[in-house]
Amino acid sequence: MRLAASPTLALLALLALLASICTASLACAEEDAAEGSEDAEVRRLNTVTILGTEGSAAGLGGSAHFVGPDVLQRFEYGDVTRVVRSVPGVYVQDEEGYGLRPNIGIRGSGLDRSSRIAVLEDGVLIAPAPYASPSAYYFPTQRRMHAMEVLKGPAAVNVGPRTTGGALNLLSTPIPDEPRGRVAFLYGENETIDTHAWYGASTERYGLLLETVQQDSDGFKDLDDNDRNDDTGFDLQDYLLKARVGTRTDARWFTDLETKLGYTDQTSRATYLGLTDE
Repeated sequence: MRLAASPTLALLALLALLASICTASLACAEEDAAEGSEDAEVRRLNTVTILGTEGSAAGLGGSAHFVGPDVLQRFEYGDVTRVVRSVPGVYVQDEEGYGLRPNIGIRGSGLDRSSRIAVLEDGVLIAPAPYASPSAYYFPTQRRMHAMEVLKGPAAVNVGPRTTGGALNLLSTPIPDEPRGRVAFLYGENETIDTHAWYGASTERYGLLLETVQQDSDGFKDLDDNDRNDDTGFDLQDYLLKARVGTRTDARWFTDLETKLGYTDQTSRATYLGLTDE
């Protein structure tokens, strides 16, 4: 007599066999982890960035440029247009002369409110609706940036939408490994005041950074109406708080969660629409 096995029974038998194999493998892995946990060295995972260093840009499958903290601190750039002008293939159109609302394009993609490139801060898109309305009416304060990454062509495909021309990633001030801070004060013509201050500290599991930028200027434009005392400058107050908490120190792989809270208040008395009699 010949018996025909049911396909359902055969499938159940196969699943049971696979489950027993996986259970045995997990048990062996747990035993190995328990044996090696005492001698295992705690390792810290690197922060995930697009480039991270200037050397990483050379090995990227596309064109990329990294502007490090040494360059930004040497020239004390407070205008993002001055920074991106140093990168080949990037084009900028000024509006009010202070870089508050820059128009940036990469490789002829167009300049209108940086809408043809992806603009990010610490890997997060800054546009409120990047897929529908990508125009960057808000732009991060350049003074508190630690570095900048510019990606062009295929190198920018995986960072988000609107990467026809490329992507611009601004890296904010990182939480320092040891207690330290910095205060920079600049004063110039047209009653321009620029103050940047930050302080941070870290322990094995926790980190904190407080940062502020205070900018004020009367502007370089003069109104024809002598009866009006209004200036054409701007006032900007920028505050940032970064907090980090990590896993326990005896973990084999050290991972942490970082939270960033920011507040920016800007009053600009010269818009991209220009000045009118009214």
